[in-house]
Amino acid sequence: MERQVQSLDLEKRLVEDQADKLDSHIDKMKIELGQHEAGLATLRQHVKETEQLQNEARASLNLNEVEITELRSANETLQKAATDREAERTQQALELEEARADSAYKGKELLGSQGRGKLSAQLVQTFSNNETPAPG
Repeated sequence: MERQVQSLDLEKRLVEDQADKLDSHIDKMKIELGQHEAGLATLRQHVKETEQLQNEARASLNLNEVEITELRSANETLQKAATDREAERTQQALELEEARADSAYKGKELLGSQGRGKLSAQLVQTFSNNETPAPG
């Protein structure tokens, strides 16, 4: 009977040792699980931050596209205005050149008639004074 008690006592110690080992293993697993959960929480936070950055990048891209569209429109407006100004300058230059040409023609015409009148008056005066006409 004493042998049975010793045997049961030995068996009890083996079971307790195994239970202690299992408790230790469970504690280690709980620690690892906690670490994995912390790592998972960190990963989830990184995912949220990445999604936030991605949303901000998309919003910035949309704003950039709007700005590009506005700049293109402004550029087209400026090009049209420049073209219109150039056309207006060309028209003004043509009108000025036409006015100059017209003025030059009228000036020559006027000089021609004034020159003949002067020459006639000079000839009359010269012959009245019995002088020979001066050239020119």
